[in-house]
Amino acid sequence: KVAPGNLGLTDTLLALQWIQEEISLFGGDPTNVTLFGQSAGSAVVTSHYLSPLSTGLFARAIAQSGSVLSDWAVISLAEGTRRSKLLAQNLGCNITADDTTLLTCLQAADIRNVVGNQSITLPAEEVIAGGLPFVPVLDSYLTADLPFFNDTLDALKISAMARGK
Repeated sequence: KVAPGNLGLTDTLLALQWIQEEISLFGGDPTNVTLFGQSAGSAVVTSHYLSPLSTGLFARAIAQSGSVLSDWAVISLAEGTRRSKLLAQNLGCNITADDTTLLTCLQAADIRNVVGNQSITLPAEEVIAGGLPFVPVLDSYLTADLPFFNDTLDALKISAMARGK
């Protein structure tokens, strides 16, 4: 509850909402918004396709060289927690502390140390494959108040197809 996850996706959702409210002031058409993303950006674009929170915020999307369905694009809540605690431990935080204390410690950490330690959170095979240490958490819908993903990937695909995406 303290750090529900998927804040990067939430940031892009807020940007899309802002675009809907303001695009006409720049001569744009809110019914004609196209998203584009390459690689990890493509996973973000396809995440918006699957999230009901993004419904009506864009008309079409171009996804190049990646997808939220890629095995590197999302992780489970348990894996996200494991990676976060490993990073926290390497930054000198007390990982047995309550979530608020742990979050405060992570937020106080020097950004250079955070960046320098993030890849240690990955399993060796993912490091070799060029994996990303922190990606969206798929099953945060089990714990977040307003989750970006509100179901499993398979269920989200079916729902998106039913919505005509």
